[in-house]
Amino acid sequence: MIIKRNTAIALIYWLVLFIILLAAGRARETAQPIFIVLGLTYVISSWSSLLIVKFIEHRPIASLGFRLNSPLRIVLWGAGAFILVSAFLTLEIWYRVFFCGEPLGSTAPSISNWVLELLSQLLFIGLPEEIVSRGYLLTRLRESWGTWPALLISSLLFGVDHLALGDLPQAIQAGLSGLVYGLAFLATESVYAPALAHSLKNLFGRTVAWFVLSR
Repeated sequence: MIIKRNTAIALIYWLVLFIILLAAGRARETAQPIFIVLGLTYVISSWSSLLIVKFIEHRPIASLGFRLNSPLRIVLWGAGAFILVSAFLTLEIWYRVFFCGEPLGSTAPSISNWVLELLSQLLFIGLPEEIVSRGYLLTRLRESWGTWPALLISSLLFGVDHLALGDLPQAIQAGLSGLVYGLAFLATESVYAPALAHSLKNLFGRTVAWFVLSR
């Protein structure tokens, strides 16, 4: 199996991010200040993929999928992907409620500040995670192994990232969602489609799940 240079760099980069997440998961319950520092380190490191592309690969940042070739297509794929990943999230919450005994009411936390929440999706969660997992990792894996293996591997690694925080049901849901995000990315050649779906799921997915499961 041949691994090209850019693919190897991408995998090493993913491993570094995973180690940071793993350390954050261990510190979350026992050392809150360390958890906060590691969280900030992870966010900053997530954006460093732009530096890798610019100064190591010597490619334009647009190669990460910063394209708006067809805004309507991006919105439609983003909305469709949101519906599907919300279904995966609903199944995860159904499992937690009916098999783990978690209260349904805790699954739909209220958002007190929409401006801050939207900014967090733009700067810390939805957009940067899609830049890393789809815009960077998937495309660099594709250079060595082709489209479908790259889609599967990047989705698996996306699930493993969530497993680092010690939550197997969420990791399975994230891996399945990663497949959908990847398909949206490949269909539009734009990171904005999966970022839209990812952000919408984080903002509204639990509310959708609560509404479905409370009927």
